[in-house]
Amino acid sequence: MDVTPKLRGFVNYNYLRFNRTEAIELALFQNRIRHEIGHDLGVGFIYRPLLNENIVLIGGASGLRPGRGFTDIYSSNCTGAPQGCGAGTPTLWSAFVTLKFVY
Repeated sequence: MDVTPKLRGFVNYNYLRFNRTEAIELALFQNRIRHEIGHDLGVGFIYRPLLNENIVLIGGASGLRPGRGFTDIYSSNCTGAPQGCGAGTPTLWSAFVTLKFVY
């Protein structure tokens, strides 16, 4: 979405899901890993101060809200652990900035 001629914003949403989990179950020695990985949401901007591609600044942030399959992978050996290993799995966040110069 163009905000100004120099500034463009973007929003991205993805629902992530395993098609088949047999290979992951075999590699991790776990039974019954569910298919849902989670919800991925990202926002960002592209800034072109000279209105061309010679200088471009890209930045943004994204988050992954883990689903049941993601939690299954990282909480398998939790028997006897207080509150379970995957209790209250937090949203995973990341941020990025890229500056590109082209001559």
